[in-house]
Amino acid sequence: MGFFVFGVVMREPFKIGVLYSTTGPYGAMGRDARDGAEFAFDDYRKRGGDAAELVFFDPHADLAAYLDGARSLIRDHGCRHIVGTITSAARKEVIPLAEKHDGLLWYMCPYEGFEANENVIYIGGCPNQHLIPLFEHLVPRHGANPYLVGANYVWGWEMNRLARELVANAGGRVLGERYLPLEETAVERIIADIAEKRPSFILNNLIGPSSYLPRRHARTRRKGPGLPAGKLPGRQLRPAGMRARGHRRGRRDRPALRRLLFRQSGQR
Repeated sequence: MGFFVFGVVMREPFKIGVLYSTTGPYGAMGRDARDGAEFAFDDYRKRGGDAAELVFFDPHADLAAYLDGARSLIRDHGCRHIVGTITSAARKEVIPLAEKHDGLLWYMCPYEGFEANENVIYIGGCPNQHLIPLFEHLVPRHGANPYLVGANYVWGWEMNRLARELVANAGGRVLGERYLPLEETAVERIIADIAEKRPSFILNNLIGPSSYLPRRHARTRRKGPGLPAGKLPGRQLRPAGMRARGHRRGRRDRPALRRLLFRQSGQR
C-alpha cells in the first residue's frame, strides 16, 4: 500500500505490534522484553531503516486485555506480526486471533512445549533445552527426591508434570508439590513444609515476586535444605539478590550484549 506525493510513491511503514505487560506480578520481565524490542528498533533506525514502525500495547497483566490488545494491533493498526506475551496463558489467548487473521505471534519466552502452531514462532527454549538439562545436572549431584513449586497455570502444571516423570525415571520420589497464584507472596507454609521434608532440591516454577521468596525465606533457617532452584527468568534474578550463572554472565564479553547493558543502565 502506498500513496503519491509530487509524483513519488510514499509507502506506509510495516507495523509490528509489541504486546507486553509492564505492570503486575511479571511486569519486570515485560519491561525487559519491551526494552529489548525498543533497543532492537533503535539499532534498526540508526542503520538507516525506515520501513518499519513499532506499535505498543500494554495489557497490564490482565488476561482478557491481551486479546483486546492483539485485536487492536491487528485490526486498528494493521500489524500482521506481534511480538509479545510473557505467560503461556496469555499466549494461548492470542493464538486464535493470530490464526483468524493469518498473523504471526513471536513468542520469546521459555515455554512448556507440547504445542506447535503455524501462526507462532517460538523463540524461547522448551523442556528438552531447560528442564531436562537441569535435572541431568541436579540429580547426580543432589539426589532424586525434589520438592516441586509452581505457578498455578499451564506453565507450572506442565513443568511439574514433566518433572514427576523425570523423577520416576531416576528412581526418586517427589516429596511435595505446591502451586501459587501469580500474585501470591505468602510462602511461609511452603517453606515450613520444605524444611520438614528436606528434599534433595527445589524445582521453582513460580512466576513474579513469589519466585524468589522461597530462597529468601530458606536463608533464614540455619538447617534448611540446599536450594538449587530452576527456573528464574533473567530479570527476576535482580530482585532476588542473585547473579545469573552461565546464561548471561558467561556471555557478557560479547560486544552486542555489552552495548545493550550499557544503554539499558543509561536509560534507567
